[in-house]
Amino acid sequence: MVLATKSIHFAASRNRILIPDGNYVIAQRREENLMEEVRKRKTVLKILGIAGGGLFLLIIFAAVALTLLVDLNRWKPRILEAANQAINGRVELGDMRLSLWKGLRARIEDIAVKNSRNFPNTTLLQVKKAEVGVAFWPLLTGQVHAKFQLQEPQVVIVRNRENQNNISDLLAKPAEAEEKPKEEKKEEKKDLIEHLMKKAKLNLQLDRGTMEFVDQLKGANVRVENLNISLKNVGINQPIDFSLSTELVSKKVKDMEISGPLQLQGTLYPVLTEGQKLNSLSISRLSGEFGKTSLQYKDFLNKKSGVPFHFSGSAEVDQTAKRYSLTDGHLSLGPLELKISAHIRESSPLHVKLDCKTNSFSLSDLADIVPKLKQQGLKGMVSVTANIDESLEALKTFPKRLKSSVDTPSAEPLKPLNMSAVVMAQKWEVHLPGFKPLRGGDLLININPKELSIKDFDFTSGETSVKMSVLVRNWSSAPRGDITINASHFDLNDIIPPATEKKEGETPTEAPEKRKTPPLQKLQSSPLIRKSYVTGEVSVKKGRIKNFTFSSLQTSLSLQNGIMELKPLDMKAYGGSIHSQASIDLNRHPPYLTAHNSIENLDMNLMISEQKPELKDTIYGKLTTQADFAGGGFSFGEVLRRGSGNGSLTLLDSKFTTLNLTKAVESALSVIPGLKVKFPTREDVFDKVSSSIRISNGNVHTPDLNLFSKYQRVKVSGYFDLDQRLNYKGIYYLTPEPSELESIPFVVTGTFKNPIVIPDAATYIQRLTAKTLEKAVEGGLQKGVEETGKEILEGIGDILAPK
Repeated sequence: MVLATKSIHFAASRNRILIPDGNYVIAQRREENLMEEVRKRKTVLKILGIAGGGLFLLIIFAAVALTLLVDLNRWKPRILEAANQAINGRVELGDMRLSLWKGLRARIEDIAVKNSRNFPNTTLLQVKKAEVGVAFWPLLTGQVHAKFQLQEPQVVIVRNRENQNNISDLLAKPAEAEEKPKEEKKEEKKDLIEHLMKKAKLNLQLDRGTMEFVDQLKGANVRVENLNISLKNVGINQPIDFSLSTELVSKKVKDMEISGPLQLQGTLYPVLTEGQKLNSLSISRLSGEFGKTSLQYKDFLNKKSGVPFHFSGSAEVDQTAKRYSLTDGHLSLGPLELKISAHIRESSPLHVKLDCKTNSFSLSDLADIVPKLKQQGLKGMVSVTANIDESLEALKTFPKRLKSSVDTPSAEPLKPLNMSAVVMAQKWEVHLPGFKPLRGGDLLININPKELSIKDFDFTSGETSVKMSVLVRNWSSAPRGDITINASHFDLNDIIPPATEKKEGETPTEAPEKRKTPPLQKLQSSPLIRKSYVTGEVSVKKGRIKNFTFSSLQTSLSLQNGIMELKPLDMKAYGGSIHSQASIDLNRHPPYLTAHNSIENLDMNLMISEQKPELKDTIYGKLTTQADFAGGGFSFGEVLRRGSGNGSLTLLDSKFTTLNLTKAVESALSVIPGLKVKFPTREDVFDKVSSSIRISNGNVHTPDLNLFSKYQRVKVSGYFDLDQRLNYKGIYYLTPEPSELESIPFVVTGTFKNPIVIPDAATYIQRLTAKTLEKAVEGGLQKGVEETGKEILEGIGDILAPK
C-alpha cells in the first residue's frame, strides 16, 4: 500500500499536480483532460498553417495570373485620350507592362509630351523609361512604400520672342474642352488619403536626365546634362534625404557662361499644417561642390576667361519665420578662398546679413580672375573681411543714390549702408597707368558705416618713402576727414615719370598723353569735393618736385566748402627759406589760386642750376622776395598766364656771367678813337639788386630794377615772359652815383641763355660832345673868339681823331 501511494505521488508530480494519498481516481481524470487539450491546440495550429500557406500560394498565383492576364497596353488609348484632352499638346506612350519582381511594379517606355499651337515643333518632355514600384508587405499594414524611377528624362523649356513659354502653353485649357463641375470629395476618402500619406514613404530616382532652357527673347541658352536626382523617405513631417549631381552647360546668360559638374546633397524637413499646406521647409543639411567649373563673364572680366571655383556650405530655410540662412559656406574662386555666412529675413524690403572672409591670397593671382589687373602688375598678399547687415533694396539702390549724391552738390546727405570691411595687405606692389611702381609693407583699411580709416599706409617708389594715415567720417555723403603725411624723402619724379620733350621727327611718348588731365582738374570735377571737410598735416624731410628740391617742409592743409588752404607752408631750399600761404577755390572754373610767398636768402646759382642746367653758373646771389599772387588755371603755366601779382625782390652779392653788360659797353666805347674809359672790373658784379615786381598776362615786369656796385650802377626797366624772352631797356652809369654825362643807354633782348646787349654809344658821344662844346663856350667868354674857336676844333678833333 505504501508503494502504491508513492507511485501515485510520483506520477502526479510530473504533471505539476499534488495528489494527496487516497485520491488516485481524481488525479487520473485531470491528467487525461490536460492531454486532450494539448492535442486540440496542435490540431488548430496545423489547420491555420495549412490555410496560411494556401493563402500565400493563392496570392502568388493571383499575382502571377494578374501579370499574365492584365495587359496595360489595352488601357493605353483611354489614358492617351484623357491626357490629350487635358492639355494643349500631344502625349505619346510606348510599351506598358506590369511586373511582380520585388513588389508590384508598373513600367512605361518612351514617354513623350509634345507642344502644339504656339510651339508646334517642341517636345517638352521625353522619358526613355518610367517605373513605379509598390512593396507588398507594408500594404498589409496600411503603409505605402513606393519608388518612382525615371531614366534619361529630357525637358526642354522655351520662351519665344512674344514672352510666351511652352509650359504655360501646354497647360492652358483647350478651347474645345467643356468645363465639368467638380465633384465634392468625400470626407471618408479624404481621411483615408491623409492617413496613407502620413504613413507613406516614397522614393524618387531620376537617372541621366537632361534639362534645357532656351530664351529666344534674350538669346540665352542654359543646358543641364547628366542630371541625377535621388529623394529618399519622402513623406509628411519627416526628414527627406536628397542628392543631386549634374553637368552645367551654359552658352549665354546675361554675358555669363557657367559650365562644369555640380553636386549637392542634404536633408529636407517639410512641415505641413492641418490643411496639408506647407508651413515650413528647413534644410538641416546641405553641402555641394562645383568641380572644375568654369565661370565666364565678359562685362566683369573684359574678355572671356575660365575661372574654376568650388562651393560648399550648409543652408537652412524656415518658412514660418521667413528666414533663410547659409552657414559654413566655403567658396574657392581661383586663388580666393572665401568663408561665407549669410542670413536673409523676408520682410519689406528683404533684409540681408552677410559675413565674408577671404584667405590671404596673392594679388598677382587675382589678375588671373580679372585680366584688366594684369597691366597693373599687382603683387603682395591681401585678405578681406566684410560684413553687411542691410535691406536688399538699400543694397540695390545704393550705387545709384551714391552717384546722385556725389554728382549733385545740393543733394541731401546719403544714409550710409550698415556694412563694414577690413582689408589687410602685406608687401604689396602696384603699377598704375602714368605712375611708377608703388611698393608698400603693411596696409590696413577699415570701413564701417561712419568711418573709413587707412593705417600703416607706407609706400616707397625709387628713393621716395612716405607714411600716411587717413580717417574719413561720413564717407558716403559729406566726408569729414583727417590726413597725416610724413615723408623722409619725397620725389615726385619717383612716382610720376617726367614728360620727355618732343624732338624733331619724333612723336611724344604715350605716358605724357595719358596725363593730359592734371590732377587738380580731376579733383575739381567731382562735386563731392565741395561737400568734403578735410584737415591734415604734411611733413617732408627731403623732397623734390620736378627740378625743385627742398627740405624740412611743414604745412597744415584744410578743405572746406570747396576751398583748399595750405597755411602756413614752410620749407628750406637752396640755402634759404620759403614761407607761403595759399588758397585754391575749387568752386570756380578753372580753380582760382591766391597766394602770399616770401623767400629769404635763396642761392640763385643752386636753384637755376637745377631748374635750367643750361643756365648753370650764369647768375649768382642771395635772393629775397615778397609777392602776392592770384590767378586761375589747372597748371602752373596757366595760372601765370592768366594771373596777376605784385611784390618786390632783392639780390645780394650778385654776379651775372651770361649778360656781359660791362664787356658790351666797354666794347662799344672802344671803337671810338681817342675815347678812353676806365672800367675797374669787366664783370657784371653788383653788391645789391632790387626792384618791384608786377606779374600780368604771363609776363614778369621789373619796372625799377636797380643794380649797385662800388664802381658802377645800372637802372633797368622791362619784363621777361614764360618762354624766357627778354625785353629790357636800361642805363649803364660809369660811376657809382648816377651821372647823365657818364651814362650809356642800352637794350637787352634774346633769352636768359643767349641775351643780346646793344649799348647806345652814339648817345654817349653826343652827350660828351655837347659837354665839351659847353665848356669851350664858357671859356670863350673870357678869351678871344679866335682862340676859343681854335680850342673847340682841337677838342673835337681829339675826340674823333686823336693824335
